Parts: sequence; C-alpha cells; structure tokens
Amino acid sequence: MNNLRLWSLRDIMNRFNLPELIAILREFNMAQSTLRNLKDTPLASINAAPLLSMCERANLFCMKVGFHHSGKKAWSLGQRIKVNFNDYDGSMLLGELLSLQEDLSVEMYTHKFVQVHPSAHGLLDNEFLFGKEVGMAFPLISGDLREAGNCLALDCSTAGVFHLMRVIEIALWAFAKHAGLKSVVIDRKSGRSIPVEYGQWEQVLNQLPNQIEKKINGLRKGRPQKDHAQQFYYGALKELDHFKDAFRNHVSHSRRFYDASEARAVYSHVSRFMQSLAENGVKSGRKKRGV
Repeated sequence: MNNLRLWSLRDIMNRFNLPELIAILREFNMAQSTLRNLKDTPLASINAAPLLSMCERANLFCMKVGFHHSGKKAWSLGQRIKVNFNDYDGSMLLGELLSLQEDLSVEMYTHKFVQVHPSAHGLLDNEFLFGKEVGMAFPLISGDLREAGNCLALDCSTAGVFHLMRVIEIALWAFAKHAGLKSVVIDRKSGRSIPVEYGQWEQVLNQLPNQIEKKINGLRKGRPQKDHAQQFYYGALKELDHFKDAFRNHVSHSRRFYDASEARAVYSHVSRFMQSLAENGVKSGRKKRGV
C-alpha cells in the first residue's frame, strides 16, 4: 500500500503513550476543579507555573503523537498564560481549558484502527501466500499477492478478488510462454503481432489451443510425458478460461461485488492453480512489477 501498518495493543499504547495521556487528562480535570471554585475571581494570587507546565506537557505530547491542532492550541494557551495571566479570571481560563480538552478528545477519535481476527494474520503483508515455491516461480505476482492478502484480511473482498485476477493474468502470460506462445497475432491479414503481455485475454486464450496442440504433437506417443502434458496443458487452459468468464470479466468491469466467503473461495482456487503451474515448471519473469 502502504498505509497499512500492523499494530499490536502494546504498539498502540507505546505509540500514543497512554500513561502520559491519562496523566495530562488528570491534570486538566484538577485544574478545572480549581478554576470552577474561583469563578470570576482574578488569578493574580494563583501560581501560574503548574498551568504553564501543563500546557507545555500537553503540547509536547500532542505534537509527538500527531494531534497537531490540539498541540498548537496548547502551545498558544501556554503563551497567553505567560504573557497575560493576570488578565484572566477563573471562568475565562476554565473556558480555555475546556476548549482545549474538547479538541484533544476530538483528535483522539480521528485515529482509527482496524482489528484483524487472529485467523487472518497470515494474510497480512505476505508476498508468499501461496508458498515459497510459487513465490520463487512467479516473482511478478508478489505485489498483487500482498495486496490481495491485505484486502481479504480487512474484508475488502471485491478488491481482493481484483488483485487475485491480476495474479492470474501474470499466470496467463507465463503459461502461454511455457506453451511456446510468446506473441499474439492482432491482425491476421498483415500478420502483425504483439508480445503476449500486451494481448487481451481473449486473444491469448483463442491462440493457445493451436500452440498447445503443436507442443503436444511434438512429444512421442505412448510415453507418460505426453499423457501428463495433455492433462496439464488442456486442464490449465480450461482453468484460465474459467477464471476469465467466472471472475475476471465481472470484477474488472464492475459487474458484481464479492462477499468474504466468495472471495476466500476464489483465493483457494487461485492458490491451487498457481501451485499446479509452479509444480509443472511454469515461471514468470525475474523482475518484479512495480506496485
């Protein structure tokens, strides 16, 4: 992404220094109690140092954790206490403190955290969701596979299926090249062709059967290798055609949404298919695609 970061409860407590926040809020409450008793009384007889220290402490805390508005407000109040403390009465300063505390409370609610069920932890930021063998055979899928896992872990199911279909597209290119189809003809009259990576799914899938037939016919009859090749190539071609019609076209053209159970089923299907390709020697390029 990468706005995603994995936080434990301890990380959150450390990042936002909850003991310090609690201490600051306690100081606010004590100061407010004191000021309520003073009401309209001038503050000339009150020691300003604790109030000034409280504002400085609040400013440092807020700026450190990213509560910038509250931090600036605490700093500004501290400056006014330094320069104009004798101009305040209890009610005026109480109003300032209540306003600062309210802003602090608002900023506390602007930081949102997503809780991921422990069963989904393995999906997060994982480029090897389908195992090391698949990851090594298909380095180009690492970015989309990581995104797919993050989406599924966060219940962004349709987005997860979308990234899984990008994985399958890379698998389509690799499978086509493994079968010997390195380019696709886009104009039969002129014979003009383009690299398979730039061809449309329909073009690649339409031109693969002839190429697969040539490859299989080149193998000697009556050998286990030919039987295996027939099962693998025609089975994989059927799977790719199924991915196109069942998932890829629908998710790419905004025709439907997927719920969590449907997305997990697609994930399992894609995982099995990618493992089968890797086991049969299909590989993508070495260079990772930018994400």
